[in-house]
Amino acid sequence: MIFQQIKASYIADEDRLLLRISTANFEEFRLWMTRRLCLYLLLEIESLSINILTEKHSELSAKTIDSFNQETLEKQINFDTNYTPINKLPFGAEPVLIKSITMKKIENKTALSLVLANKKTITTHMESTALNAIRLLFKRTSIQAGWLTMPVINKANQTNLSPAINLH
Repeated sequence: MIFQQIKASYIADEDRLLLRISTANFEEFRLWMTRRLCLYLLLEIESLSINILTEKHSELSAKTIDSFNQETLEKQINFDTNYTPINKLPFGAEPVLIKSITMKKIENKTALSLVLANKKTITTHMESTALNAIRLLFKRTSIQAGWLTMPVINKANQTNLSPAINLH
């Protein structure tokens, strides 16, 4: 399946992303993506990108090149392009939850598979530029949702927490 457009919108009432994906076959899939899966996808795409670059560069150089490539790509992509809705909805108008995501490197492309709650799977094959464009889209949407600025509790902060209370 070839993705033509992807629109990601944060829906606060659901605390999820609503994805609308149109395909080259003139179909549209409406999907829910949770915070956990979105952040997982961001990390996996970054890791894959750096791993590919480490084949020719040191790890530090690969991270620097990856960062530079992301900055360059962000300047090239127009995120203000209007999404063109399509009326052919194979799974219906109600969004379907993405249960898991898998990525597999196949030659010079990556197979990205979305396993859905309706027991279906959507798979697309992407080159690294398209995959990194998705990474930018989800990063921007995660920032808008406040997902990348969530406080993290570490062990140093746990000493300030109230002790547990046993209710027997």
